[in-house]
Amino acid sequence: MTAHLGINIIARLGKRAWLPVAVAVSTVACSGTDNGDPTGTGGVPPGAGGAVGGNTDASGGSATGGTSAGGDSSGGTATGGTSTGGDGFGGTTGTGGSSSQTVGCGETTWPTTNDASGSEPYTLDIDGTTREYYVSVPDTYDSNQPTRVVFAWHWRGGTASDITGTGGFGFGGGYYGLKASIPDAIYIAAEGLSDNGQTGWANTNGRDIAFLRAMLDWLDTNYCVDKGRIFSVGFSYGGIMSDTIACQLGSTFRAIAPIAGSMFGGAGNCVDEPVAAHMTHGTADTTLDISGGITARDYLIATNHCTTTSQPIEPSPCVEYTGCDDGYPVVWCEHTGGHTVPSFASEAIAAFFERF
Repeated sequence: MTAHLGINIIARLGKRAWLPVAVAVSTVACSGTDNGDPTGTGGVPPGAGGAVGGNTDASGGSATGGTSAGGDSSGGTATGGTSTGGDGFGGTTGTGGSSSQTVGCGETTWPTTNDASGSEPYTLDIDGTTREYYVSVPDTYDSNQPTRVVFAWHWRGGTASDITGTGGFGFGGGYYGLKASIPDAIYIAAEGLSDNGQTGWANTNGRDIAFLRAMLDWLDTNYCVDKGRIFSVGFSYGGIMSDTIACQLGSTFRAIAPIAGSMFGGAGNCVDEPVAAHMTHGTADTTLDISGGITARDYLIATNHCTTTSQPIEPSPCVEYTGCDDGYPVVWCEHTGGHTVPSFASEAIAAFFERF
């Protein structure tokens, strides 16, 4: 690990509803690297070993089987009643009801943020391991107004600074370009741990979900968070992390947007809680085969009680499935490219998140 500067905050893991859950470990094979290479040459598709809640470690060895307990659904549900309006097909979804107050609402001071400078990440101690993350709070932040939150996850071999700044797929505005389109959100970019020399989100023994729960608890304490509008976006390993969130923390997140993600080991041990989804994958992806994205898509189609019928929406080539539960649409954008973030993704994902 690099030097850990900034505020060293011990996670209050026994506090409130965002608590770690025990998850069994399985190993997934993945030779090569995934550095966000748009040509798709950064490795071969991992094997399917164990459920999403377990270890999606790119270990380079053979894929082992194994199952995962998948955790439970106690990770802090988004309260605030049921969503209003229709199913949102082709239009605007319901907002999911009003958000619950967090401890940080009404605070007159809050932590200093670090955003794109990359100089001093915040830190949390997770079972003896120091984990780093950056927080960007909008200039218009009002501690008396619940604020939505976007978690943006980096790819294998990437860093949090790739997400906060203009590097990689920052799209100039940071956070996959979403910050420029949705400037009134709190943005979080976390640093993955290294496995076999490459950073990522293996979630070994549930460590990354535990880290996420601790960040949610930290946000709850320090900021006025709209717990009914928490979002996740990520490319490649970041897409895998978003799919893991859908499997393990569906009720905590309002919507996810995995790009070239995958749901390792299927969805047999997921908590089956609905979450809205905007999913993007290329048919020529040789790093993470599109079949992994389809597995995640089909899980959410079933969980959100959608039909298997879809209709085209803008931008092309996206479609939206019909009949989903009110406020829980599933959008699928299957493009002809490889392992990359297509040019339409940033604007399309921002528009999708703005529906809630």
